[in-house]
Amino acid sequence: VKILYRDVYMKNLHRTAPGVYTFEVSQVKVFATDTAGDLLSYLRVLHPEAANEIRISKVGEKTFFYSLNRQLYNVCTAQ
Repeated sequence: VKILYRDVYMKNLHRTAPGVYTFEVSQVKVFATDTAGDLLSYLRVLHPEAANEIRISKVGEKTFFYSLNRQLYNVCTAQ
């Protein structure tokens, strides 16, 4: 079951340190398969109209570990 299936579009992306970026949320596209509802709003993971932080660390050849506002942690791969 996919609980969180969304695209977050960023604006005003700034690098503040190696692997650390701040951004504002421009738009969030929610897909039909998303079942999280208002979970992100309830947990205040993303802050509309305010600075958000994403930290990205390379952990493999095409694998990255990231954290969003030091609350949500995940791994992603590049193609």
